[in-house]
Amino acid sequence: MTAVNTAWFELQGESPPEAVANGGASDANLLRAWGIPTARIGMPLPPAPDHVPTDAFGLNTVNVDACKWLASLLTRSAANFGQP
Repeated sequence: MTAVNTAWFELQGESPPEAVANGGASDANLLRAWGIPTARIGMPLPPAPDHVPTDAFGLNTVNVDACKWLASLLTRSAANFGQP
């Protein structure tokens, strides 16, 4: 968790927001229920282009900038893992 929080702060300049609704992450919810800290990260739903039907889960479109940001967060988290 420290590695992810540090990476988020490096990219955003602020701490990550508190998770409010954690639907769809049953494995993470089970871990949290047993007191194991978990990070739920991903990309926000992109705005639907006019020529692409909207998918409620955002599975048919991606925002390239959001994808790059997520890749940066994941690589920074991996680099920070185990660092003091």
